[in-house]
Formats: sequence, C-alpha cells, structure tokens
Amino acid sequence: EGHFYNGKKDGKGKYKDTNGSIFDGMWKDGKRNGKGTLKLPNLEDINWDWKNDIPVQIRWLADLFYNYFKIKYSHKKIKN
Repeated sequence: EGHFYNGKKDGKGKYKDTNGSIFDGMWKDGKRNGKGTLKLPNLEDINWDWKNDIPVQIRWLADLFYNYFKIKYSHKKIKN
C-alpha cells in the first residue's frame, strides 16, 4: 500500500513480505530510500536509513570491515 509512480513504489508506503516482515517508510523507484521501519516477526522494530534498498548502517559497517581487513592483510604475501 502507498504511492506508486510508473508502476513502482514511490514516496511513503508500506510493504508486507511473504516472510512476515513489514517495511513502513519511504520508497524511490521501487526501492527503499530514506527513513523507514523494518518490523521483523518476533523481533523489535528496526529504524534505519535506506539507500537503494540497502540499510545505510549495514553498508557503512561492511565498508568498515572491508577496509580494516584490506589494510591489515595487504602487507602479507601469499605463498604458492
């Protein structure tokens, strides 16, 4: 339920997935973008910022780990 533009979710809307999770927040071009709350079955609600369907916090954490391991292990040579 919510707003659509060119057949895709756009603006404020709510989506219930087949696994029971519910996303209530902002959409752009059919992807979660902006503020939104993800309600997972049997868990607390998660309030995240989204960009292109990916939580910004998870992207930041993934970049942090990638850069940490890249720096930490870049000086080691791999023996064949």
